[in-house]
Amino acid sequence: MTLACLTLHAAYPWLLHQRLVAAIGPPGEDTPVPMTYRFDDAGITQTSADLEAFLPWHLIKGLDEDRLHLFVLTDVEGEPIVLAKADLTTAQADGVRAWTAAGRPLSPHPPDDTDPFADEAGDAVRIAFTLTAEDRAALVTRTLDRPAMRRARMRGAVLLFVGLSLLVPGIVAFVWAVDPYRVPFSIAFPLFLEMAGTDFLKPAIGAAAVVLLVLALGPWNRRWAARELGRDLAREARPGTSYAHADARGLSVAQGGAWARLGWTNFRGCERLGELIVLPMRWGSVLPLPTRAFDPDALARFEALAARHLPSDGGPS
Repeated sequence: MTLACLTLHAAYPWLLHQRLVAAIGPPGEDTPVPMTYRFDDAGITQTSADLEAFLPWHLIKGLDEDRLHLFVLTDVEGEPIVLAKADLTTAQADGVRAWTAAGRPLSPHPPDDTDPFADEAGDAVRIAFTLTAEDRAALVTRTLDRPAMRRARMRGAVLLFVGLSLLVPGIVAFVWAVDPYRVPFSIAFPLFLEMAGTDFLKPAIGAAAVVLLVLALGPWNRRWAARELGRDLAREARPGTSYAHADARGLSVAQGGAWARLGWTNFRGCERLGELIVLPMRWGSVLPLPTRAFDPDALARFEALAARHLPSDGGPS
């Protein structure tokens, strides 16, 4: 039992990494994307060939780091700014630390709940929305129901069955190995094989029953977990209205003073998830848009834009 616990402890980082990969989705592009970050009195501006984003200082929570990276922690859900130390000079890394330490105000900044793109000319599709707990639960369910997550659950079930089935034979073999001279191998091995069809079969049947019970309860457990996590995410979310504009150039989104302009190349596809339109991004995040925020004409125009600019095979992987 101790050996099994130590083995699980040693393998846990790898198992966690595999589960995170399954949750995030398929790998992104192999080619590095050059990114520029500017730290100034207003906040942090991020730019690349087809992306521009801005975060005001009141949405910056702080800085964390490990041996290889700096993590600028933000109030934007699941979106820290990750900077590889190898790409920074010592002066730049120190500057990021200094700006992050000094930039956050001592008291919370009132959120800017206005649409920063309202005055822009053009025939963009424009919506304003707030995600509900049900919307967030649907996004959690989407993640849990990815084919990669289902494969990960089946691998876990197989490993659980194998581990439980081999537990009793492993204990018997270990006890024999402690003092192999008491029962010679020539006698112990045939006895071990004989026990495989009797004494070892019962634990294997019990292990199969446990695994089948876990699999049978899985859908209910995932629905419950999605509802609870959806409520938690809605409770912890920043208050305020989100805005989205879509045109031939891409999507612009804003909330609470933060905004981003995203070209269509930043998205992998377009999915319908109940009352949500979900746009998977190339780095693993998703942009959800509630259909209730669109009037019929705006929804038709948005779907036409998505069909024109996005691949049709953007479903979960």
